Amino acid sequence: LGVSRWRSKLAPRPAEIYWENFGLDANEHRANGAKGMYYTVLMFTVFICCAVVIMWTIGFLYFDLLYKTYPRPGIRETHMAQYEFFGPYVWYGVGIVFIVVFLALEEEMAPIVKFICKYESPETKSHKQSSYLGKIYWFYVIYHVALTTFAFGKLVLWMVVPPVPVTDPELNAAGITQRSGSLQLYVECVGMFHQNRLFLTACIIDFLHVMEGVKFFTRKGKPLTAEQEAKFQGAEDEEDDGDGHEQAEQYLNCKFDYTRNYGESMAVHTSISCYALMHPSMMWLGWMYFAIKYFVDKYQITNQYSRPHVQYGRRARTTTIYILWSQACAQFLNAVYFMVLADDMMDVGVFCFVCFLCFLGVTTGYVYQPQALKCA
Repeated sequence: LGVSRWRSKLAPRPAEIYWENFGLDANEHRANGAKGMYYTVLMFTVFICCAVVIMWTIGFLYFDLLYKTYPRPGIRETHMAQYEFFGPYVWYGVGIVFIVVFLALEEEMAPIVKFICKYESPETKSHKQSSYLGKIYWFYVIYHVALTTFAFGKLVLWMVVPPVPVTDPELNAAGITQRSGSLQLYVECVGMFHQNRLFLTACIIDFLHVMEGVKFFTRKGKPLTAEQEAKFQGAEDEEDDGDGHEQAEQYLNCKFDYTRNYGESMAVHTSISCYALMHPSMMWLGWMYFAIKYFVDKYQITNQYSRPHVQYGRRARTTTIYILWSQACAQFLNAVYFMVLADDMMDVGVFCFVCFLCFLGVTTGYVYQPQALKCA
């Protein structure tokens, strides 16, 4: 029977299991997982394409208004030829439409990804939670870090930026009389953009979520039977919204998405870690962001949301892994900046690269050990 090759692991609680998915063989699980990943990547690609269109239609105007910089002759000719062909109303109208689509996708990507995860045929709710967290975390890393980093970098390379004179006597004595104006512009624009977005999110967007509590005073009251009450005090969690609970939505406010909040918070942490060395004020704004979000989320959970919440162990472990990944990504980008782009900060870049290797090693070699969870 090959008993020596058998493996066993702790069985999940019966209430956590999706029994209908246990009848699928390994090939069906892999096929469903591949389909889920395909549709997730497809939605992310549509999101990125919207950002590219916005960059091309609005990006040059953005730099013109804020930094008084203009594109290089070749890029300017191509851009102006398209602009004059379509006309200003169509050109900027298309840009505004894509901005609306971009923001709508950002807001609704979490429900879309959650919906896709249902069709990966997870065996347990814990597997679905961790899959959802992984996908939404990388989406918010794209949104908070990757898009702005590379979009601003590409736009700056397209701009005509004069070099910046260096007035430090020590650097002048070493033969450094000017710095790259493009690098200076990139550091200023990308840093200010992320700081403004942190401030906007912490001081405006999060408080708008509190206004959802107004629904508490307009919900209908209805006493639940013992059978109905058991459904909402069982093993259901926020990833199962919509699975037979549509009729209860008018009586229970249960839409707080823990996984989405975890994923976005870790992505914001990645953004802060990326740009805090360039702009130390990011640390202060990051502290303010998480302090405000703590009280806003606590108020929402304790006062606005009435369904009991169940969190499974796999999502907790996945959260730890992605917190470390956020530091690995941040230190890698810092190492690239200080070692490749900056002129005189190689020592800082080497230190960041060593930190990147340490976080990468801890993440891959120590934290993620699924075999340690199995029983012999």
